[in-house]
Amino acid sequence: SDDSWLLVLHAGADEIEFTLPAERYGDDYEPVLDSASPDGKPEKPEPLDPGENVLLPSRSLLLLRARR
Repeated sequence: SDDSWLLVLHAGADEIEFTLPAERYGDDYEPVLDSASPDGKPEKPEPLDPGENVLLPSRSLLLLRARR
């Protein structure tokens, strides 16, 4: 089956916190790309749980793979 993806774009000047979607969209969310890191690799590549709060730096992009 195809992978599902979550792309989070933040253009604001301040860091924000957002909540990952519920479990019905994915068992967990694997960080794949993080524009806040110098090389684009996520600083913490461990999967994140549904409903978990995530901090997103200003003017950044985060790409997550929703795994099932």
